[in-house]
Amino acid sequence: MPRNKKESLLFSLLMTTGMVLIMVTYRMYIGVGVLSLKPLLLVMMRSFIIAFIVNKFFVHPLAIKITGWSKVTENNPRKKKQVMTVIKILFMATIMSLQGMFFVGASITPAAYATSWLLSIVVSAPASILIVGPLATKILNNYQLRVSAEEEG
Repeated sequence: MPRNKKESLLFSLLMTTGMVLIMVTYRMYIGVGVLSLKPLLLVMMRSFIIAFIVNKFFVHPLAIKITGWSKVTENNPRKKKQVMTVIKILFMATIMSLQGMFFVGASITPAAYATSWLLSIVVSAPASILIVGPLATKILNNYQLRVSAEEEG
């Protein structure tokens, strides 16, 4: 896990990039049925900016506060990481589903939003836990090893 602000920024960039890549591709494919490179890249850029800002300045600090209040996560770093992951998935799906509906001009009704949110959870939870999280962690660990080796040598 990140040990300083620079590593935290790197990890956030990796997670946001991976999740936006997966979620935008998925949402555009089920919404439009065809993937075109130019619209895909434009939506990814917009979604990346929004997701990064929302995660870094709202969801992540909120997840830290919530896990700090919980007795379940006291003295258990693994449980704390798991709870933070679930909180972040739920909050990001909540906000990014609304963002996606807004930008495509969809009618934002409770039923449409609930469907969008549920579809986001179904894809984002496994993507975050099984693909993007482990990959971002591996890249961060490699970066940390490289920095440690450079400091020693």
